[in-house]
Amino acid sequence: MSMQSTKRSQSGAVLVVSLIMLVVLTILVISAVMSSNTNLRITGNMQVKDEASSAAQQAIEQVIDINNPVDFTTIVTPSQTINIDTGLATYAVVVEKPSCLNTTPVFSNDPGLDITKEDDKLCIGENDPLDLFDSEGKPVAKLTKCNDQQWNVRASVTDTSTGAAVTHQQGVAKRSYKPTSC
Repeated sequence: MSMQSTKRSQSGAVLVVSLIMLVVLTILVISAVMSSNTNLRITGNMQVKDEASSAAQQAIEQVIDINNPVDFTTIVTPSQTINIDTGLATYAVVVEKPSCLNTTPVFSNDPGLDITKEDDKLCIGENDPLDLFDSEGKPVAKLTKCNDQQWNVRASVTDTSTGAAVTHQQGVAKRSYKPTSC
C-alpha cells in the first residue's frame, strides 16, 4: 500500500515540473524572437542613415564638381534641392548656398601657381613679368589677379518615412580669378 500511495503523489509533481519547464522555454523563445526583431530594426535604421549620408555626399560632389566648376559667388538661392537616387530609394537633398570662410591673395611665388596651366595664366596675365627682383637680386613676390578661397558646402537629408536625418559639411578650396573676398 505504501508503494501505491507514493506513485499517486508523484504523478502530480511531474506534471507541475513539466509545465514550469514549458513556460520557461516559451519565454526564452519569445525573448529570442523579440531580440532578433530589434536587431533587424537597428540594422534597417543604419542602412537608411547610410543611404541618406551617401545621398548628401553625392549632392555635395555635384555642387563642387571639378569637371563643371561653379563660381560660388554667383549662387543666389539660399538653398537648392537635388534628388539623388541611391538605387533603393530617392532622397531629396537640400544643399545650402556655399559660405565663404576665407580669402587669401595669391602671390607670384606661390608653389601652387603653375604658369603652364591655362587657368593659372589668368592669374599672372600675358604681359606681366612673373618675377621682380630687389636691389640685391633676390626675387620679390608680387600680388597676382587671383585669390584662394575656402568655402563650406552643407547638405541635409531628412527621410520622412523613417525620420533619419543627416547633415554633411565639406570644405572646398577654390581659386577665384576675380577680385572677390569674403
